Amino acid sequence: MVFTARFHLKRGYCCGNNCRHCPYGDEAALTAREEAERDDLRSQNG
Repeated sequence: MVFTARFHLKRGYCCGNNCRHCPYGDEAALTAREEAERDDLRSQNG
């Protein structure tokens, strides 16, 4: 499945999965991925 840039803009944020048509750029993807990893660590550590 391929999401368009229009879909991403409508969603309003970068999901961090390095989507092919991401209008937010590579830096946004890295930031989103780092935030998701940080949240996972917090939930695991209680």
